[in-house]
Amino acid sequence: MPASKSSQSAETDAAPSRESDKLPRYVNRELSWLEFNQRVLEEAIDDTTPLLERVRFLAITASNLDEFFRVRVGGLQLLSARRSTMRGLAGMTVDEQLVAIRQRVRKMVRDQYALYQETLEPLLSAAGIKRLRLNELSAQQRSHVNALFNDEIASVIAPTALHDDVEFPLLPSLQLNMCIRYRGGSLAAHDGTQATSPEPAAEAERFAIIPFGRSTPRFYWLRDQGYLLLEDIVANYAERFFPKAEILECVPFRITRNADMGVREDSAGDLMEQMERVLDERREADCARLEVSAEMTPRMQAYLTTRLEVLGEDIYSLTGPIDLAAFFAIADRKGFDNLRYPAKPPLPSLVLPEGESVFDVIRQRDLLRGHLPAILEAAELQVEQLRLGDPGQHLGEPDLLDLLPSDRPVEHHPLLRVAP
Repeated sequence: MPASKSSQSAETDAAPSRESDKLPRYVNRELSWLEFNQRVLEEAIDDTTPLLERVRFLAITASNLDEFFRVRVGGLQLLSARRSTMRGLAGMTVDEQLVAIRQRVRKMVRDQYALYQETLEPLLSAAGIKRLRLNELSAQQRSHVNALFNDEIASVIAPTALHDDVEFPLLPSLQLNMCIRYRGGSLAAHDGTQATSPEPAAEAERFAIIPFGRSTPRFYWLRDQGYLLLEDIVANYAERFFPKAEILECVPFRITRNADMGVREDSAGDLMEQMERVLDERREADCARLEVSAEMTPRMQAYLTTRLEVLGEDIYSLTGPIDLAAFFAIADRKGFDNLRYPAKPPLPSLVLPEGESVFDVIRQRDLLRGHLPAILEAAELQVEQLRLGDPGQHLGEPDLLDLLPSDRPVEHHPLLRVAP
C-alpha cells in the first residue's frame, strides 16, 4: 500500500534532522585560528586605522603565520607522513586539514600582498617612507649605496656554490636567502680572489645561495629619502661574487622548518640532553613551507623544490617582499607619530599616595587592588543610590570606599565624578 502524503512529508522532514546529526559539532582548530588571523588582517585593511598601525597589524599577521607553519602545519605534516587516518573532533582527517589550510592560507597571503602593494606601500611613500629601487637612484645615491655595499654588506655575507653531488647546505628556518643561477665564470672566495674548487663545464648552468644572517639589517635608509631592501642591493651587486660570470637569475627565498617537537619531562633521563636533541632536530627538520619570489623562474623553482625535498603544494609564490613580519621595523621607525595611535601614558594610581613606592605602602598596611571596570561599576551604583536617597544597602567596608585613598573627600574623588 503506498504511503500517504502525510507519512511521506514526515519522512522528508526527518531526513535533514538525521543528516544533521552526522555533521561535526566542532570547528576545526587550525581553520578557526586562521579566521582569527584574518580578523587581525582586517585591522590592517581598515582605513580608519593609522597608517603605521596598519603596517604593524600586517606584520603581526605574517609573524603569526610563521609560527602557525612551524608548529601546527609542521605537526600535521608529520602525521600525514605517517599516513594517519585519524579524524579530529571536527570530522576532518589530517590530509583534509592540510588541503583546507593551504587553500585558506593562499587566499590570506593574496590579501596580505594586495593590501601591501596596492594600499600601504603607496601611502607610506606619500608619507615619506618610500621604498627605493636602485634603477631610480641618482648618481650620488648610487655612489652612497656602492660604498654601503662594500663597507657593510659584502663583508658579512658570502655565497655558497651548490653541487648535485654535495648535500644541500643546512639553512636556518625563517632566514632570508638569495638563490643565484649563473653561467660561466667562477665563485669568488671570501677575500675576493677566484675560487679554486673544481667547477663544471663553462657553459653549464650553476646555482649558488647567499644566506642572510639574522643580524644583517633588512632595511637600509638613505637619510630621509627612503629605504632600500637588502635583497635588492645584493641582487644588484651579485656579479661581484661571480667574476666573469653571466648572472641569469638572482631572487630571494625562505624556508620554514617544522618545529613541532618537544620533550617529555616525565620520561627524559637528562633534560639538558633532551633539549639539545630537540634543538638539533629543529635545525634539521623537514621543510614545512617554501616561500619564493614571484619573479623566480620555473627552472630555479624546480631546482629548489628538488634539493629541499618540498612538495609543490607547500610552495608559496609571493608578489612582494618575502617576510612581511620584518616590517615591524617600518612600524617602529622613529618619528611619524602622526601616523600612529596617540600615546597613552599611564595614569597615576588612585590608591597609592603620589610619589610613594607600592612596596613602602604595603610594608605599612595591606593594599587591596581591584579591577578598574569593576570599581567604576561599583562607584556608579554607589553614586546612583546616593542621588536617589536609597536607604538600602550601600557599599561599605571593605568594598568601594576601602579602594579609594583616604586623603580626600569621597565626593571629590575622580571615580565618583560620574555623579550628575
